[in-house]
Amino acid sequence: PPLIMSLIPGVENSLLVSLGALLGGLVATFLYESKRRKINLHGCTTKTTCTVEKGKTIALCRCWQSSTFPFCDGTHVKLNLTGENVGPALVTATEQRLVAQRGPCKVHVEAGSTYYWCQCGRSKQQPFCDGSHKDTGLEPLEFKAEKTEDLFFCACKQTKAPPLCDGSHNSLEW
Repeated sequence: PPLIMSLIPGVENSLLVSLGALLGGLVATFLYESKRRKINLHGCTTKTTCTVEKGKTIALCRCWQSSTFPFCDGTHVKLNLTGENVGPALVTATEQRLVAQRGPCKVHVEAGSTYYWCQCGRSKQQPFCDGSHKDTGLEPLEFKAEKTEDLFFCACKQTKAPPLCDGSHNSLEW
């Protein structure tokens, strides 16, 4: 299943933001390089997006000459006239859990009841799933209450003891 990508592990960046940031940097390079040589952008805009399956890697063009821009087609190898071979930026898709909130959600659970904890952080019904995980590669975690009690469910989605809070939100950078 397609997943959102992250360029920096542990930092929540959607594929769109990641590509936007990378391509934004390339725009600055383009402005500088366009004075040295003519660059053909093939009608591409910085709004190009794609979906990548978990574990798959894509190569993004950094020479601005690819016929499949923003993706690399190896054209940079032919353009290596000065010895400054600008190779592609490689991006690998990973699962991404969004921080829903900074602390846990206190929930009164009933003995024998089943709850589905949101792992992706996208649900509007935190800490439980509302189906927003579609196309993330993440599924809700089933939790069966053994007794009636108040529990603290993780909402930062970084817990090492899912679905319950283990205090991981205290070590997150805000």
